[in-house]
Amino acid sequence: MKIFNKYFKQLVVILLFIFLILIGLIFTSEDKTYMETRHKKVVVIGDSRMELIDNGKDYSKQIPNNITFIAKSGMKNEWFNDFVLMRLTDLLKNPEYKYDVIINLGVNDICFGDETKSISEYTNSIRLLAKLFNNTNFYVLSVNPVNENLIFDYFDVNPLPNKKIQVYNTKLINFIKKEKLQNLNYCNAFDKIKYTTKDGLHYTEQTNEKIISYILNDCIKKH
Repeated sequence: MKIFNKYFKQLVVILLFIFLILIGLIFTSEDKTYMETRHKKVVVIGDSRMELIDNGKDYSKQIPNNITFIAKSGMKNEWFNDFVLMRLTDLLKNPEYKYDVIINLGVNDICFGDETKSISEYTNSIRLLAKLFNNTNFYVLSVNPVNENLIFDYFDVNPLPNKKIQVYNTKLINFIKKEKLQNLNYCNAFDKIKYTTKDGLHYTEQTNEKIISYILNDCIKKH
Protein backbone atom coordinates (compact mmCIF):
# COMPACT_ATOMS: atom_id res chain seq x y z
CA MET A 1 0.00 0.00 0.00
CA LYS A 2 2.88 2.38 0.79
CA ILE A 3 4.42 1.66 -2.62
CA PHE A 4 1.07 2.31 -4.28
CA ASN A 5 0.67 5.64 -2.47
CA LYS A 6 4.20 6.64 -3.45
CA TYR A 7 3.68 6.03 -7.17
CA PHE A 8 0.16 7.41 -7.06
CA LYS A 9 1.48 10.74 -5.74
CA GLN A 10 4.16 10.82 -8.44
CA LEU A 11 1.54 10.12 -11.11
CA VAL A 12 -0.67 12.93 -9.79
CA VAL A 13 2.24 15.39 -9.91
CA ILE A 14 3.08 14.39 -13.50
CA LEU A 15 -0.53 14.68 -14.63
CA LEU A 16 -0.87 18.08 -12.94
CA PHE A 17 2.28 19.30 -14.67
CA ILE A 18 0.97 18.18 -18.08
CA PHE A 19 -2.39 19.82 -17.35
CA LEU A 20 -0.75 23.17 -16.56
CA ILE A 21 1.25 23.05 -19.78
CA LEU A 22 -1.88 22.35 -21.82
CA ILE A 23 -3.78 25.19 -20.12
CA GLY A 24 -0.92 27.56 -20.91
CA LEU A 25 -1.02 26.60 -24.57
CA ILE A 26 -4.77 27.02 -24.78
CA PHE A 27 -4.82 30.49 -23.27
CA THR A 28 -1.83 31.86 -25.14
CA SER A 29 -2.73 33.86 -28.26
CA GLU A 30 -1.56 32.53 -31.61
CA ASP A 31 0.69 35.51 -32.34
CA LYS A 32 2.23 35.53 -28.89
CA THR A 33 2.90 31.79 -29.00
CA TYR A 34 4.54 32.19 -32.40
CA MET A 35 6.71 35.00 -31.12
CA GLU A 36 7.79 33.10 -28.03
CA THR A 37 8.72 29.95 -29.87
CA ARG A 38 10.04 31.34 -33.15
CA HIS A 39 11.61 34.72 -32.54
CA LYS A 40 13.32 36.76 -29.89
CA LYS A 41 12.79 40.30 -31.19
CA VAL A 42 10.99 41.90 -34.12
CA VAL A 43 11.34 45.57 -35.08
CA VAL A 44 8.62 47.08 -37.26
CA ILE A 45 9.50 50.37 -38.98
CA GLY A 46 6.71 52.43 -40.49
CA ASP A 47 4.73 55.62 -40.77
CA SER A 48 1.26 56.51 -39.46
CA ARG A 49 -0.18 53.19 -40.59
CA MET A 50 2.09 51.39 -38.13
CA GLU A 51 1.94 54.13 -35.52
CA LEU A 52 -1.85 53.71 -35.29
CA ILE A 53 -1.28 50.02 -34.57
CA ASP A 54 1.43 50.71 -32.02
CA ASN A 55 -0.57 53.28 -30.05
CA GLY A 56 -3.74 51.19 -30.12
CA LYS A 57 -5.91 53.75 -31.91
CA ASP A 58 -6.64 51.35 -34.75
CA TYR A 59 -5.66 48.08 -33.08
CA SER A 60 -7.21 46.42 -30.04
CA LYS A 61 -5.54 43.00 -29.87
CA GLN A 62 -2.55 42.40 -27.63
CA ILE A 63 0.69 42.99 -29.49
CA PRO A 64 3.38 40.44 -28.55
CA ASN A 65 5.94 41.85 -26.14
CA ASN A 66 8.75 40.93 -28.51
CA ILE A 67 7.66 43.51 -31.10
CA THR A 68 9.20 47.00 -31.06
CA PHE A 69 7.75 49.69 -33.32
CA ILE A 70 9.71 52.59 -34.75
CA ALA A 71 6.85 54.46 -36.41
CA LYS A 72 5.82 58.07 -36.88
CA SER A 73 3.09 59.78 -38.85
CA GLY A 74 3.96 61.46 -42.14
CA MET A 75 7.53 60.19 -42.26
CA LYS A 76 9.51 59.71 -45.46
CA ASN A 77 12.99 58.62 -46.50
CA GLU A 78 14.71 61.58 -44.78
CA TRP A 79 13.42 60.41 -41.39
CA PHE A 80 14.51 56.86 -42.15
CA ASN A 81 18.04 57.99 -42.95
CA ASP A 82 18.36 60.63 -40.22
CA PHE A 83 16.65 58.91 -37.28
CA VAL A 84 15.76 55.29 -37.91
CA LEU A 85 19.22 54.17 -39.00
CA MET A 86 20.76 55.43 -35.75
CA ARG A 87 18.04 53.92 -33.57
CA LEU A 88 18.13 50.63 -35.43
CA THR A 89 21.91 50.41 -35.34
CA ASP A 90 21.85 50.81 -31.56
CA LEU A 91 19.33 47.98 -31.24
CA LEU A 92 21.09 45.58 -33.57
CA LYS A 93 24.43 46.03 -31.85
CA ASN A 94 23.01 44.31 -28.77
CA PRO A 95 24.37 40.73 -28.93
CA GLU A 96 21.80 39.51 -26.42
CA TYR A 97 19.03 39.29 -29.02
CA LYS A 98 18.47 38.13 -32.56
CA TYR A 99 16.31 40.53 -34.55
CA ASP A 100 13.98 40.42 -37.54
CA VAL A 101 13.42 43.88 -39.03
CA ILE A 102 10.29 44.79 -41.01
CA ILE A 103 10.52 47.97 -43.12
CA ASN A 104 7.18 49.39 -44.26
CA LEU A 105 7.72 52.90 -45.63
CA GLY A 106 7.08 54.66 -48.92
CA VAL A 107 3.44 55.68 -49.06
CA ASN A 108 4.23 59.24 -47.89
CA ASP A 109 7.06 59.47 -50.40
CA ILE A 110 4.63 58.54 -53.16
CA CYS A 111 1.86 60.82 -51.85
CA PHE A 112 3.85 63.90 -50.94
CA GLY A 113 7.41 63.53 -52.18
CA ASP A 114 9.70 62.37 -54.94
CA GLU A 115 9.28 58.62 -55.13
CA THR A 116 12.22 58.16 -57.53
CA LYS A 117 14.61 59.86 -55.12
CA SER A 118 13.10 58.11 -52.10
CA ILE A 119 13.38 54.60 -53.47
CA SER A 120 17.02 55.21 -54.36
CA GLU A 121 17.76 56.41 -50.82
CA TYR A 122 15.77 53.60 -49.19
CA THR A 123 17.49 50.89 -51.20
CA ASN A 124 20.95 52.32 -50.53
CA SER A 125 20.28 52.35 -46.79
CA ILE A 126 18.66 48.92 -46.73
CA ARG A 127 21.57 47.45 -48.67
CA LEU A 128 24.00 48.91 -46.16
CA LEU A 129 22.01 47.57 -43.20
CA ALA A 130 21.71 44.07 -44.66
CA LYS A 131 25.44 43.87 -45.33
CA LEU A 132 26.49 45.43 -42.04
CA PHE A 133 24.20 43.22 -39.94
CA ASN A 134 24.34 39.98 -41.92
CA ASN A 135 23.00 37.94 -39.00
CA THR A 136 19.80 39.98 -38.96
CA ASN A 137 16.91 39.20 -41.30
CA PHE A 138 15.49 42.26 -43.05
CA TYR A 139 12.04 42.21 -44.66
CA VAL A 140 10.77 44.96 -46.93
CA LEU A 141 7.00 44.95 -46.58
CA SER A 142 5.06 46.13 -49.63
CA VAL A 143 3.63 49.63 -49.72
CA ASN A 144 -0.02 48.72 -49.37
CA PRO A 145 -3.00 50.10 -51.29
CA VAL A 146 -5.17 53.15 -50.83
CA ASN A 147 -8.85 53.65 -51.54
CA GLU A 148 -8.62 55.81 -54.64
CA ASN A 149 -12.24 56.96 -54.39
CA LEU A 150 -11.95 58.09 -50.77
CA ILE A 151 -8.46 59.46 -50.21
CA PHE A 152 -8.99 62.82 -51.94
CA ASP A 153 -11.90 63.60 -49.63
CA TYR A 154 -9.47 63.61 -46.68
CA PHE A 155 -6.01 64.46 -48.02
CA ASP A 156 -4.39 66.88 -50.45
CA VAL A 157 -2.09 64.41 -52.17
CA ASN A 158 -0.43 63.80 -55.49
CA PRO A 159 -2.38 61.59 -57.89
CA LEU A 160 -2.08 58.21 -56.20
CA PRO A 161 -3.58 55.33 -58.15
CA ASN A 162 -2.73 51.91 -56.80
CA LYS A 163 -0.95 51.18 -60.07
CA LYS A 164 1.60 53.81 -59.03
CA ILE A 165 2.10 52.02 -55.72
CA GLN A 166 2.54 48.74 -57.54
CA VAL A 167 5.26 50.27 -59.74
CA TYR A 168 7.04 51.41 -56.56
CA ASN A 169 6.74 47.91 -55.09
CA THR A 170 8.09 46.37 -58.29
CA LYS A 171 11.19 48.53 -57.97
CA LEU A 172 11.67 47.26 -54.43
CA ILE A 173 11.26 43.66 -55.60
CA ASN A 174 13.76 44.13 -58.42
CA PHE A 175 16.25 45.69 -56.01
CA ILE A 176 16.03 42.74 -53.63
CA LYS A 177 16.31 40.21 -56.45
CA LYS A 178 19.36 41.99 -57.82
CA GLU A 179 21.13 42.13 -54.46
CA LYS A 180 20.70 38.38 -53.82
CA LEU A 181 21.33 38.77 -50.09
CA GLN A 182 20.12 35.83 -48.02
CA ASN A 183 19.06 38.07 -45.15
CA LEU A 184 17.04 40.48 -47.33
CA ASN A 185 13.51 39.53 -48.38
CA TYR A 186 10.34 41.07 -49.79
CA CYS A 187 6.90 40.48 -48.26
CA ASN A 188 3.95 40.99 -50.60
CA ALA A 189 1.07 41.96 -48.33
CA PHE A 190 -0.40 44.08 -51.15
CA ASP A 191 -1.85 41.00 -52.86
CA LYS A 192 -2.39 38.84 -49.76
CA ILE A 193 -4.86 40.93 -47.77
CA LYS A 194 -8.27 42.45 -48.47
CA TYR A 195 -7.94 46.07 -47.34
CA THR A 196 -10.57 48.39 -45.93
CA THR A 197 -9.75 52.00 -45.00
CA LYS A 198 -11.24 54.73 -42.83
CA ASP A 199 -10.11 57.68 -44.92
CA GLY A 200 -8.61 56.19 -48.05
CA LEU A 201 -5.12 55.99 -46.53
CA HIS A 202 -5.33 54.50 -43.02
CA TYR A 203 -6.76 51.06 -42.38
CA THR A 204 -9.55 49.80 -40.18
CA GLU A 205 -8.83 47.83 -37.04
CA GLN A 206 -9.75 44.55 -38.74
CA THR A 207 -7.36 45.20 -41.62
CA ASN A 208 -4.55 46.09 -39.20
CA GLU A 209 -5.09 42.78 -37.41
CA LYS A 210 -4.62 41.03 -40.74
CA ILE A 211 -1.41 42.98 -41.38
CA ILE A 212 0.15 42.02 -38.03
CA SER A 213 -0.91 38.41 -38.51
CA TYR A 214 0.62 38.41 -41.99
CA ILE A 215 3.91 39.81 -40.68
CA LEU A 216 4.20 37.23 -37.91
CA ASN A 217 2.88 34.16 -39.70
CA ASP A 218 3.66 34.68 -43.40
CA CYS A 219 6.33 37.33 -43.84
CA ILE A 220 8.94 36.35 -41.29
CA LYS A 221 10.80 33.15 -42.10
CA LYS A 222 9.91 30.16 -39.94
CA HIS A 223 13.30 29.52 -38.42
